[in-house]
Amino acid sequence: MHATAALAAAEEAAITGARDTAESTAKRGRASYVGDAAKGVIDPGAATMALVIGAARAAAAGESSVEADWFG
Repeated sequence: MHATAALAAAEEAAITGARDTAESTAKRGRASYVGDAAKGVIDPGAATMALVIGAARAAAAGESSVEADWFG
């Protein structure tokens, strides 16, 4: 598998994982203090990692920007 394809697959998985965090209730960390009030909010760490992987994929593909319309 080419590096760009591998990074694209990793980016897709990271975006899916980040989106999925909005539907879970935190059991540990700072988000655990707010409980169900955090429902519907994407975990910032998961979103950051998806963006970092997206930036790596974009750089490998020779692109100058990362799609972030999934984050909203």
